[in-house]
Amino acid sequence: MFRISELVWTENEIESIGKHGVTPDDVDEAIFGVDGEEAKYRVRRDGGYYAILGETGSGRLLSMAGEKLAESKMRIFHAMDMNDNEKAAFRKGN
Repeated sequence: MFRISELVWTENEIESIGKHGVTPDDVDEAIFGVDGEEAKYRVRRDGGYYAILGETGSGRLLSMAGEKLAESKMRIFHAMDMNDNEKAAFRKGN
């Protein structure tokens, strides 16, 4: 699995995910975990970007999309709550 070690944010991305009630902190929790807990996320390549399904520390399920910038660096440009199909796929894989 592609492991993400760093997220890169610009104001455009922060504004875009904010329209869905998601913050960079929410995405950080889903990608990096909380208080030493292992992160719960899945990454798959989808054309020219990566689709990511992840869970925050509070159990919120996020559907995210990002662009790989370097070996393990990613720019997240989309994040919102998972739909029912995504929730089922995420739960099946975890």
